[in-house]
Amino acid sequence: MSLEAEFGTAFGSIDVPILVLAGAEDGIWPSWISAERIRQRLVAAGKSDIVEVRTYPGAGHSLVSVGFGGPFSVFAYNPSLEGYMDFGGTPNGNCDAGFQSSRAVVEFLEAVDRSTQQGS
Repeated sequence: MSLEAEFGTAFGSIDVPILVLAGAEDGIWPSWISAERIRQRLVAAGKSDIVEVRTYPGAGHSLVSVGFGGPFSVFAYNPSLEGYMDFGGTPNGNCDAGFQSSRAVVEFLEAVDRSTQQGS
């Protein structure tokens, strides 16, 4: 049995709307690749209508912090590592993504709420 089959997500069993947000310049891990892979797996499972992927150019790992731009948006001190972590992105890209992704979450939840109320 492959690792994917043993430990992967059973995308075919997902029946709820999914919003995936990713920074195109994530410095922690390639979240934009994983976001696209999630979309591809749901499409392959015949569930393209439940997934929405938004990738933000210029954004790093901390893209959901509203108004968080400036020079400190691209790195932070990690006491466990006793050093700094590079979150990636640019100050302006992180700030823009923070506003855009927060708006996307609110719009997504409103749409889910509307569809839930209509289905009741």
